Amino acid sequence: MNISKFRLLCCLLLIASAGRVFAMDGIDEIADLVATSMEEENKAEREREEANKALAFRTIQTIHRIAGNVAEDAKKRDGTRLDSGEKGWPEPRPSRGLTERGLFLAIESYPESLHTPWGKKEIYGGASGRYNGFLSIFQAFKNAGIVLKFVRNTGEGETTYGTYGRDEKIKLYKHIYDPQKNKYSNEEISQEELDRLRGTDTHVTAHYCGYPSIYEIVSVGDTILPEPVHAERPHDWQGHYDQTMADWNSRKNIADETYPK
Repeated sequence: MNISKFRLLCCLLLIASAGRVFAMDGIDEIADLVATSMEEENKAEREREEANKALAFRTIQTIHRIAGNVAEDAKKRDGTRLDSGEKGWPEPRPSRGLTERGLFLAIESYPESLHTPWGKKEIYGGASGRYNGFLSIFQAFKNAGIVLKFVRNTGEGETTYGTYGRDEKIKLYKHIYDPQKNKYSNEEISQEELDRLRGTDTHVTAHYCGYPSIYEIVSVGDTILPEPVHAERPHDWQGHYDQTMADWNSRKNIADETYPK
């Protein structure tokens, strides 16, 4: 008898001791039914997890293709240079940006990385150009069919070592494109306005580097993604790292064989 059956038997025996009598063969039959039900539920959960991962992996590849096209267009348009994160960091980083399901997009002046079931996946590496050019990349992602919802900025409520050695509260700004002036606004926002912007696709940045805004990726084209949830750091870190990278590399090898470059 397995552990699940044993636990169920203990519960049933407690009930029996309160005045209800069960035949042992009947108890064992009930335990078998419960164990079968639990096994079926575990199988269904594994299938759901695999379906979510398969969807996330395909979407990551789509976003990388979009990012490559956006970078080419930006270079032709105004000379903005964006290095491919796929070339510089082809593998995810399981120690950061890990989700249980779904995808987040981390954005500063331009989209930088994805938070995925395999960890942080770089979109772009180094960049050079004008700030207005960087801000236009965010709009280009939306124009390409990536639907986003602002969740939070990682600098909210934080202070940093600022000018003249004084601690400064990190300021947040929103950026709206003005087609008449062909430039983006740079308006400081209050906490109240920040809260109103949650759930919208407004571009929000911090005035210090290293504090990206986190956006839920709702859909990419016709592909609708599950609502993303960040995962907690696993207790068995090394085991998790090995398992995560093996899973990623297995999917990547299959994708490379199916769609060779």
